[in-house]
Amino acid sequence: MKKTKRPTPEPVPAKPYECLYHLKIHLLDINPQVYRRFVVKGDTTVVQLHHIVQLVMGWDNWHLHYFQIFGRQYGIDYTEGDQFLGIPQITRLGDFGLRTNDTFHYLYDYYDRWVHQLRIEAITLDDGRYLHPRCLEGKRACPPEETGGPTVYSQRIDAQRYWAYDWLDTLVERLQAGENPLEDNVPAWYFTHQPERFDLKAVNQKLTKLYQLKGSSGFWEAQGCYDELEGDSDEP
Repeated sequence: MKKTKRPTPEPVPAKPYECLYHLKIHLLDINPQVYRRFVVKGDTTVVQLHHIVQLVMGWDNWHLHYFQIFGRQYGIDYTEGDQFLGIPQITRLGDFGLRTNDTFHYLYDYYDRWVHQLRIEAITLDDGRYLHPRCLEGKRACPPEETGGPTVYSQRIDAQRYWAYDWLDTLVERLQAGENPLEDNVPAWYFTHQPERFDLKAVNQKLTKLYQLKGSSGFWEAQGCYDELEGDSDEP
């Protein structure tokens, strides 16, 4: 049998900080995929990349995280326990010698263990088109925080769907009876979460505001939600 010749991998760019890295990120163990495609510059630091991933995916930055790149862990040490390699404020994406089709991982929330795979889809010269990171495409909503991880979330999405049918059937009856239709023994996010919805415009508005705030070094290291980055969405 004739062996298939593998394509020669593209070389590491000579000036990685002057390049654009086109990435696809998706959550592992979720089907259909929750994914995003986005573009960042090679001089993006580990601290910045953490916030970019949080925003493009739709997380709220409540929990600990780390990147795993070529078997080593990098991230922001919010505790006295974890000691990551390098200095995240100055370690840049272009420092890792990544090439097209290379992959690395991002773990968010040590309890729920949301594992993301990032793949370098292309590396191109920076033509000045993007003033800051930009999300190009995405599918499906990010899971709500603290929903138990991929397996539990998938089960609860199915349960949410069946609950919604039953709840709509009884909504009018409850209102006519003077009962509170929201008093159900279900997670609060059942009432608002739309698992198939992705708002590209809202994500890019948040990225724009993030880079308007990037002069504040304290902001980049902070842990907490992104309420100040909220803006308009695609919804009418």
